[in-house]
Amino acid sequence: MHDVSERNSSLGRVQAVSGRLLYEMRFLQKITACEQKLARNNQHQEKDLRIKIAEILQVKAENLPRVFWNATFASPEFRKLLDTGTRSLQRNEPVYLANILSSLGYLTHLGRNLDTTIPDISERAFEQHYFHLQVDKIGGKLLQGLETSRVNLARASLILDNASKTNRLCPMGRKTTAGEYVFNVFRKYYAGKCSLT
Repeated sequence: MHDVSERNSSLGRVQAVSGRLLYEMRFLQKITACEQKLARNNQHQEKDLRIKIAEILQVKAENLPRVFWNATFASPEFRKLLDTGTRSLQRNEPVYLANILSSLGYLTHLGRNLDTTIPDISERAFEQHYFHLQVDKIGGKLLQGLETSRVNLARASLILDNASKTNRLCPMGRKTTAGEYVFNVFRKYYAGKCSLT
């Protein structure tokens, strides 16, 4: 088989994890077709071959979820997508999620159906999905933004809890000019509507 020799070549051994997943899926398609063809022929002399192919098919099918995991959550593309070593998403920063959501949906569908049918996948389309995942660190930016929001909301909650315990929201018992200014800034810049494109 050409695919096997290509996989065992020096380049095949260092291929990207997405390429390894494609190889494993193609191999499973071909060996399944071979097993079905031998079953249709049903010749007695091919019994040993059928047993060996069934064993290989079982080992490859059991290994496919691990290969899928390595090609998705353990891949460099996912690491870049979810990299939290970046600044958080800024308030007016445009966010384009269509390609990322499409790619994540594609890989999710693929992962859910690994044990039922191995789809015939276009290598170019498959790699395009991986490309979309690594274009931007949007997942990491969103995670950073959520963490920053959580910390700031916890601080605000503590301040409001302390104020409600003393029954004085305004430290001097009345609204000050500085307090009014801070409230207006907060409302204008932080409490305004945010939109994701």
